Amino acid sequence: MARVKLENLTKRFGNVIAVNKVNLEIKDGEFICLLGPSGCGKTTTLRMIAGVEKPDEGNIYIDDVLVNDLPPKDRDVAMVFQFYVMYPSMKVFDQIAFPLKIRGVPKDEIKRRVKEVASLLGIENILNEPVDRLTAGERQRIELGRAIIRSPKVYLLDEPLTNLDAKTRASMRTELKHLMKTLKTTTIYVTHDQIEAMSMADRIAIMNFGNLLQCDVPDVVYNNPKNLFVAGFIGSPAMNFIDCTIIEKNGNVFLDAGDFIYNVSEYRELLEKFINSEVILGIRPEHISISKIKQSENSIEAKVYLVEPISHRVIFHLAIGKHSITVNTHLIEANIGQNIWITFNKNKIHIFDKKTENAII
Repeated sequence: MARVKLENLTKRFGNVIAVNKVNLEIKDGEFICLLGPSGCGKTTTLRMIAGVEKPDEGNIYIDDVLVNDLPPKDRDVAMVFQFYVMYPSMKVFDQIAFPLKIRGVPKDEIKRRVKEVASLLGIENILNEPVDRLTAGERQRIELGRAIIRSPKVYLLDEPLTNLDAKTRASMRTELKHLMKTLKTTTIYVTHDQIEAMSMADRIAIMNFGNLLQCDVPDVVYNNPKNLFVAGFIGSPAMNFIDCTIIEKNGNVFLDAGDFIYNVSEYRELLEKFINSEVILGIRPEHISISKIKQSENSIEAKVYLVEPISHRVIFHLAIGKHSITVNTHLIEANIGQNIWITFNKNKIHIFDKKTENAII
């Protein structure tokens, strides 16, 4: 196992800054996800740790050893790629054994370790199969087996489940999480899939445009996003965002959205310096309740324009004047075109500064 530390890590491709002064420390044995949209810099960061790309600035440490100038083979890391790399002439046993063979490991030791890895991955019954007969899930297990058999200090996984169908992907996600917990080896996992990140990671590092925006445990990232991008990227259905102005009226503080005002006087101390400023109200769909009658002074009238029943939940798409709101709630009867009342869970609202996009509340 190993600790990985990135200091002001920067990579440019021409005039494009792919990774911008990233500082991150991955603990010994930790499973961390680099999460973000395509082109955010997560794979480039992984490739720099692997030694495939050289940073333009900053340092990479593995177990407190500076590895910037070390070739990939000397970093003691194993990388699993998005696309499977199979040797067509080799059977499964030889595919997994290959990293040990090129290192001159004795045959008896290779045989023992391949069997151990195959047992761990549940592929003992296909060790003598050619690769052209394998399913996508089996190929992915072989790719993992080649990495595991080396017993590296760090595993680097670049979207390894992307090419699997939905059912296999869900199954492999569970298996992979269990596998990495069993191995207790430091793992850095790149994905654009928030479900993978939220369900697998000890911590999630969210990136966009080369910048590391927030790194924390999944629960904190979900409930306390530091900025507008993190708030919108995590969660399905996505967080609702409503442009507002903070106003003061009759000694109270309100969010004025034009089509409604919302009393937030209990947050006066945090909002005082933002009076008359433009902000963005954020509220997750599951933190909104629906009723056919007004529940409180802060209840807001809305019109139903789409209903999506999903098992015991319903996704309501509502209109409040020019604003669109999504609500994820328990099954209730409401018809398209009907007027209903919604109430925000005030303990769950988020307010972002429109200029900086940073969280105020």
